[in-house]
Amino acid sequence: MPTLTRPACALAILSLVWAGCDNKNKTEGDATLDSPLDTLEVTDGADLDDSQPDTTGDPTADVPDAETDAETDTTLDAEDAHEVEDCVPDGSVGVDPSDGTAACAKVAACVAPSAPADSAASCMTFGLLGGWQPLYGRARDLQIVDGLNQLWQVVMDNAADVAAASDCDEVFRVLNSGTPSDTCTLLSASFPAWPTGCRGGDLVYCVNVDPTNTDGREVVVSCGTGTSCQTVMGVMSACFIADCTVRDEDAVCRDGNIDQCVSPGRHLVLDCDALARGAGGVCEMIDDGSGTGALTAGCVPTGAACDESTFTNSCSEDLLTRCAQGHEFVTDCTDIGAEWLCSGVSRECIPDVTTWTCTTPRGGLCDCDDLVFCDATVGADVRLDCSEYGMSCAEDTDGAMCVP
Repeated sequence: MPTLTRPACALAILSLVWAGCDNKNKTEGDATLDSPLDTLEVTDGADLDDSQPDTTGDPTADVPDAETDAETDTTLDAEDAHEVEDCVPDGSVGVDPSDGTAACAKVAACVAPSAPADSAASCMTFGLLGGWQPLYGRARDLQIVDGLNQLWQVVMDNAADVAAASDCDEVFRVLNSGTPSDTCTLLSASFPAWPTGCRGGDLVYCVNVDPTNTDGREVVVSCGTGTSCQTVMGVMSACFIADCTVRDEDAVCRDGNIDQCVSPGRHLVLDCDALARGAGGVCEMIDDGSGTGALTAGCVPTGAACDESTFTNSCSEDLLTRCAQGHEFVTDCTDIGAEWLCSGVSRECIPDVTTWTCTTPRGGLCDCDDLVFCDATVGADVRLDCSEYGMSCAEDTDGAMCVP
């Protein structure tokens, strides 16, 4: 799945929601908590010992002496090796994951089997922040980001069924409105997902399942009320209103929204105020990013004028003020969750880790093939059995992760 440009506040939480966190006694001033969030704006207890369960067998186990014959040596060596392989998880730390966390892990194993960590983290981040973070920027970027948000929302809306799926075919069946998901082909391997068609008025995305090629699987996303899916020039589909007759060459601003009659009957409207998630948004003509000075329709905040190059975020109790597209906007950190606050140190929304029960080291750990980590979406240690996702648990200098 694609990531976004982020001037200030939402995707750095990835390191928290998936790779774990430091213990709950971490102070707000610690640098590792300075920015657990990066913006989704589109503007361009007691510490658990770090040691792992002993899987090497009893060191006092019988060892054949020099007089033991070769056959006995071989038998005991084989038994010892078997004991090493039979790792039994300690299981004393970590509760079962929430349906959302388990669903994100399962989907990541299906859409990014060679490197699932980033996809799992993106899924969890969008599940946590997708309905809170204001979106501002150019029309084409907003379409990509809002489409991504909708894709992850399909996972969250069906989290229990996705988490219970026995394999990837069943995962995609759930995400495809309960029908078998066909294979599909993306226009480019660089596209993690693309809206390639329509089904019954809803939008069909082709989601890449192998970043080395264009192989994908279909996922259905419902179009909003009053809109229906149509395909343009056979290469891109979108949700349109069927009420325009005169084609617009480019997107313009009408009634505060990004508006374009792509062709008669294909009226595309992006509601800037709705995309602002309550922070206020309106359409203005902004730099199109080409470097030529040309303008394009985009969503901007409705607050006072500001200069992004010199602006410093500020907190007023739980309210965070930021700057995007030359205007200020304000969000309430507690809208993410009751235990979130505006940090006077990082000047970002952060979780109040003093309320968390996590004890695992930052980055998590492996307990046999169980991944144990601090899940920032619930503020507690959770335990995932990597083998349930066709993977095993492995550790490196950054922590632990389910890997193929």
